[in-house]
Amino acid sequence: FDDDNSGEAADIVAIKAERDRLIVHLYHCKFSKESFPGARVEDLYAVCGQAQSSVYWKGQAKSLIDHLLHREGKRIARGGVSRFERGDNKTLKIMRRRLRSLKLEFQIHIVQPGLSKSQVSTAQLDLLAVTELYLKETYGVALAVIASE
Repeated sequence: FDDDNSGEAADIVAIKAERDRLIVHLYHCKFSKESFPGARVEDLYAVCGQAQSSVYWKGQAKSLIDHLLHREGKRIARGGVSRFERGDNKTLKIMRRRLRSLKLEFQIHIVQPGLSKSQVSTAQLDLLAVTELYLKETYGVALAVIASE
């Protein structure tokens, strides 16, 4: 689900119901403001902040689904294209009805092609580590980072 824009839960929201689990992945995507990938630690601050803020949705699965349905409805009403990359309103509504019987699994992803794995700075690693620690220790949520190289 493409939730990108003001008021988003994440740039991309992926939800899958599997047997007795509801698996939710939130993807926060940013780009480097510099011509050299990963050149600034400041490029990570916004995306790390979004990752930390979005942990709110872990305890709000029904609200998250309602949020996505609402955003889809608004876009369609304005004559825009669907936010769904896969799935549809019907599938989300089925998941919402099953919430009480599903165990929630939640993961947050930072996607920043401007971050270079081979040239990552100590300051960037520190920021990512603080974000990971906050999510894991405070909410039990795993953090994944997708970067260049």
